[in-house]
Amino acid sequence: MKKRVLSVFGLALVALALVGVTQRQFIKDYYVVYTQDLDSQADVLAQNLALTSDGSFLYKASQPKIQSSEAFNQSCKSVSHEHSIVLGCYTRQRIFIYNVADTRLNGVKEVTAAHELLHAVYERMPQNEKNELNKTLTATAESIDDQRFNDTLEEYRRTEPGQLENELHSILGTEIAVLPAKLEDHYRKYFTNRSQIVSYAKQYEDSFTSLDSKIKQYDQQLTDLKNQKESLESSLNQSQSDIESERARLDQLKSSNQTEEYNAAVPSYNAKIQAYNNDIAALKQIINSYNQLVEARNALASTQNDLVKQLDSSYDSL
Repeated sequence: MKKRVLSVFGLALVALALVGVTQRQFIKDYYVVYTQDLDSQADVLAQNLALTSDGSFLYKASQPKIQSSEAFNQSCKSVSHEHSIVLGCYTRQRIFIYNVADTRLNGVKEVTAAHELLHAVYERMPQNEKNELNKTLTATAESIDDQRFNDTLEEYRRTEPGQLENELHSILGTEIAVLPAKLEDHYRKYFTNRSQIVSYAKQYEDSFTSLDSKIKQYDQQLTDLKNQKESLESSLNQSQSDIESERARLDQLKSSNQTEEYNAAVPSYNAKIQAYNNDIAALKQIINSYNQLVEARNALASTQNDLVKQLDSSYDSL
């Protein structure tokens, strides 16, 4: 009887050990969630993300921290830079987010927090579930016709090929509005309103794309004006040469007392002078328009560069 009791007790210990191994991550997460306070700024982001109970649990377990440039760079120094439109990192099962304060980039911290949270989700998924989900992630990515998205994926293929599915899992969930039902069901476990997160991404992405589009428009207008200027300058050079030749001919007619021929040629000469002066005025207008466009274009470029700097933690720490 004693041996039987010991045997049952031994089996119980083995079972408990197995549970400990398979649930080790959950036990660790549970301990962090219920023993550690959530950073107040991170809590605000969580409210904006409208997380489910599962999403909130993993978010708290990741102890997200919003940091200034120096602290952020230190926290994320061992992590490759994201190639997506986020500025954060997930390392040592912690989420770190760069504190972008510029209101023109509102939404960037929310998208970053959601992006990094999905890294925490992916890390904890059983391998068989990852393998199945990866098929859908890859197929979905291949169906998206967006230059920025495809450029981002190409950069990951080049620099971090082993992390492609992991990154796709975060990018698709936070930046792509319409997804297959299987992925929507998956992300619905963590976000009650994923479309809001996508709108955050679009909001600050548009801050760059609208500026870029306007700058390109200005560049095209400047090219057109430059072509007009060069064409008109060439025409003016020819007109000036013609006028000088006609002036010499008139002087010759006048000096040789060919009054009738001289008088007949004067109206044509005056018309050439008038046309020349009109072209000079048009050239001045083109030059003024060109200079004004250059100023407007450079002002937008300066704004764009400033926004880029706002997203550069290394710049801010200099």
